[in-house]
Parts: sequence; C-alpha cells; structure tokens
Amino acid sequence: MPRTKIRYDPIDVSVTYDKNQWDLFRSKRELVKKFSNPLNAAGIQFLVYGSVARGDVNPLSDIDIIILRRLSSFQIESILDHAKIQILGKEIVQATPGDAIKGHIYLPNETTLTFFLSDANEVSHQFYHFGGAITNDMLEKSIRTPGVTKRLTLIIPNEQGHKEINLVGNETYAQQLLGVHPKIIDVRKRVLMKRDKTGRTGVFLKESLSIEQNFEEVLKKIADTNPIVRRKILQ
Repeated sequence: MPRTKIRYDPIDVSVTYDKNQWDLFRSKRELVKKFSNPLNAAGIQFLVYGSVARGDVNPLSDIDIIILRRLSSFQIESILDHAKIQILGKEIVQATPGDAIKGHIYLPNETTLTFFLSDANEVSHQFYHFGGAITNDMLEKSIRTPGVTKRLTLIIPNEQGHKEINLVGNETYAQQLLGVHPKIIDVRKRVLMKRDKTGRTGVFLKESLSIEQNFEEVLKKIADTNPIVRRKILQ
C-alpha cells in the first residue's frame, strides 16, 4: 500500500510568506492573465481554481481555469487562436455516469482550460469552490480565497500568508467557509482518501483527441455507442 500523503494528524499552523513566495504568487497570477484576459474580453465568465486562487503556490503549480457556461468548443478555440495561444492537447472527461461531461484544453505553462460539454448543475459548479476559486474581478484585485488541497488541508489566507487546518474534523466549518453543499465535502473527501490509499481513482469516460479533432463530433461518436453518455448530452 502506498505511503499516505493526506495528513490525518491534527493540523493548526500558520504559514508566513517570505518575499520569494509573494513574488512567486504574483508571477503565477500574471501568468493566469495571459490565458484569462482573452476570455474576459469576449465576455466569458470563468473561475481560476486551485493553489493559484488560494495563494499557496509552488514553482510547479498548475493553472486551472473553468468556463462557467456551456459554449461550443469552436467558440473557445477561436478565442484562443485569435490570442495566439497554442493548444497542446485535448481530452473529454466524465468522472462518473452522473457527472457533467467536460472538455479539457491543455495550454502552455501547465495550464488547463475546462468547459462543459453537457449541462451542469449548481453542485457541479461548487466542486471548483472546494479547492478555492476566484472570479476575474478577484484576479484583478489580487484577492486570495480559502480552499482545500489534495492533502485534505484547508488553506485559509491571511495578511501574513495562510493558516492550515485539517478538513477531516472541520467539515461543517469548511462547508460554511467555502459556501459549498455538504455533498461536495463528502464526495471530495471520499475521492481523495481513495486516491491516497490506492494511488488512483476510476474515471467513467476519458477520451484523448488530436489537436485537429472537434470535441462535439468526437462526443457524438461516443454517444452513438454509449447510452449513458447519450442520455447525458440530451438532458
């Protein structure tokens, strides 16, 4: 069994950022804008989520952006092309049969742009707030937000840096702080604990595309032979 990465021992510590950490945080936020500004200029609402939203970044931190409303992949790719942003990869993902189907567009600087290929409910949107998510306005104002890491540590930003406490044992507090449904806390905790113990979690649908392939066309072909996917995109 792999060595556990989640900290189950009680945590209640304050982390003070030095100049290098603040500089790294600011540089990551500026890098985000390279990809988010074209979306904002096109009037597309999005969230930036994860460590870049919370502030506890490291040099290898990914940049993750989610578009909040359902758009065609052609529209999204046209915006990226106009901004001269290179697309490095594409993928269709559905975590479980009940989850929304999403498209991932992989961009430079370890950036992933996610969008919905099927209708998503409010719980699907709240998933991103679990890890900490900011709007474009918060990005422009350099605002940080609380969120939970993959180690199930709740990060609470403050003027000096941030505070860390366990999610486990503080679920109600985290739910109120993050403004998410209790189901989000339960599901993410269960998934991350399973990943911690087994090294992986199952994914119902995961289809890689070539750069030239169209998301909707590939998804239609999948739906032609998969009734669960077909029902999902027809909802």
